[in-house]
Amino acid sequence: MNHQGNLVVLLLSGRRLAGTLACSDHGRDQSLIVIHRGFRGKGLSRHLISAAMKCLNEFHARIASDNLPSLKLFFSAGLVAYDVFVRANGKIILKLKTP
Repeated sequence: MNHQGNLVVLLLSGRRLAGTLACSDHGRDQSLIVIHRGFRGKGLSRHLISAAMKCLNEFHARIASDNLPSLKLFFSAGLVAYDVFVRANGKIILKLKTP
């Protein structure tokens, strides 16, 4: 489904759900990626991000600066940092987007 930047992508392995990506407003509002434990480490997250970028033509994400695996994933998928802010709890958050 793609409606005004909203998207849900399901990744299946046979009849099993291997992973999903969901976002609203191209990821500006919310974005979430979940990979089933048995399918992790196979590059499926990058595949989901790529599918979202192709379908939406742009993708945004907010990642905590101490979440190195997610930062590595999104940077390797081609997203770039364009802003930073501090949450009320003191966490530094990077805003990423497609170039």
